[in-house]
Amino acid sequence: MSEQRDLVVQRLSDQFAADRLTLEEFERRLDLAYQAQSPADLVALTADLSPLTAVTTSPGGRHTGLRTGEPEVTREFRAALGNLERSGPMELPARLEVSARFAHVELDLSEATFLPFTEINIRCILGNVEITLPAGVRVENDGQGFLGSFSCHVAPGAMPMVGTAPIVRVTGRVVLGNVEVSSAATAGADT
Repeated sequence: MSEQRDLVVQRLSDQFAADRLTLEEFERRLDLAYQAQSPADLVALTADLSPLTAVTTSPGGRHTGLRTGEPEVTREFRAALGNLERSGPMELPARLEVSARFAHVELDLSEATFLPFTEINIRCILGNVEITLPAGVRVENDGQGFLGSFSCHVAPGAMPMVGTAPIVRVTGRVVLGNVEVSSAATAGADT
């Protein structure tokens, strides 16, 4: 049932990020999701929510799904046996999927525009991922490493107050590799 709970929590997060749930309703449903005793209880929490139209954008910027006026739900950056670098102004969706398999991925998102809540999910196997975020976002690092490093170089004191800036939650897992998340202010201070 934990996998189904995770899916429901993700769907609620996506709905909140798309402004389809108020903060109060989002928090209420999250509480109920974690208290649910059966799969039917979990299904009831999202039964009244219409599905978001998932639009996936390839690293080259081509849309691979249909667009119906909804904001992009997921954008993917994937590299295998190679190198992928992206930078410059871009509007980011509620969720980024970053994958590096025997590869290097470098994302400079310091000029990107974020929604109120964005999740960056990273999967790194025998590779390296470097992400630079703008100075004006709050960062939550929930990534894990197994025989690798998953680090966040954004000092909590350098982040804006809660409720005044977009939140970027970094999740995922690195195996025999390295993931580094920093802010533009931190990166500039290092040079």
